[in-house]
Parts: sequence; structure tokens; C-alpha cells
Amino acid sequence: MRRGSLYRIRSRAELDALPRLPVDQFRWLEGCCPQTWAQAALLEGEGFLFQMTCREDRPKALYTAPDSPVCRDSCMECFVNFAPERDGRYLNLEANALGTLHCKLGPGRAGRTALRDLGVPLPTVSARTGEGEWRLCFFVPLACVEALYGPCAFPPGSVIRANFYKCGDETAKPHYGMWNPVETETPDFHRPEFFGELELV
Repeated sequence: MRRGSLYRIRSRAELDALPRLPVDQFRWLEGCCPQTWAQAALLEGEGFLFQMTCREDRPKALYTAPDSPVCRDSCMECFVNFAPERDGRYLNLEANALGTLHCKLGPGRAGRTALRDLGVPLPTVSARTGEGEWRLCFFVPLACVEALYGPCAFPPGSVIRANFYKCGDETAKPHYGMWNPVETETPDFHRPEFFGELELV
């Protein structure tokens, strides 16, 4: 299991300088491994930031409706459980280069519920595309975390469980990349037993 750090920051401007979590475990298909990485932080008093960057030319991005199957586009994803010691449910945050967000909650692939149907403060995503590179920044407000998991304190040493993914099911060169490797015979990102750990520092 991979372990990384979740940094406490006071401004979003600090995010770019944080150490990178490499999404470099590509499985199931060969030939396409776009360089991808994540950065993770707790923005003091506001919420969690998960920034992901991919070096990829002209990422496929067709879906525009919330909770549409953006994994068929060129897609970056963050799956995260904020209270792993007492709750088995996790969020899947998925988006394409247009910033179309797919976000649901549940314990596994089955039985997931769209957050927009739960009446809770919603995560957001911002997208930016440049020359040969695109970036997403997922933001999960603390109010969202507490609405889903109950009162949560995040002192130094707190651990959340997460995985970061890069995929493109229906791109010219389909691919499946991970931060923490998923040891299954066929592609399946909805496997929380293979999440890594992020410790708040």
C-alpha cells in the first residue's frame, strides 16, 4: 500500500508547490501511459483540495451533463474516504477536461448515490487546459464531509484513504492508471481495499 502526505495549507496558491503523488501504475492495457500526478491538501477552515495534472495532448472531452459517464472521455479521478475507521463509504470524484463532474457516494461499485440527490453542500471542480497538459482541482468543502460522515476533526496524524486514477475508456488509446495499484484481473477502480493512505501533516 502506498502512503503519502496530506498537507495543511492556508491558501490555494500553496498547492502547486506540494510534493506530487505519481499516478504511474498502469495495468490491463499496454501502450498508453500519460504522465499524471496528484497533490493533496486541507485548506485551513474550508475543505480538501485534490489537484491532478496530466501531460496529454488534446484530451477527449465530450460529456457536459453532471454525473454523466466522463470515464469514457479522457478522465482524472479521485476516490476518497474521509472517515475510514468508522465508515466504509467513499466519494468518487471524476471529471474530464471540460470540468464535467461525476460524483457519487457508496461503499462499492453497487448502491452508489449521486451527491446532488442528497441535499448536501457539493464538491466542485475547476479545469484548465494548456499546451500538452491539463489540470483538475477537486474541492470538497468541510461542510460536505461533515454532512456525509458526521462531525470530523482532522488533527495532525489523521489518516484518510484514497486513490487517484487516470483513464480513458473510449479514447483513441484506452488506458488505466493508478496511484495505488489495483490488483484485479480486469479494470475496476471501485475497489476501496486497494486505496492508499494519506496522513495529515
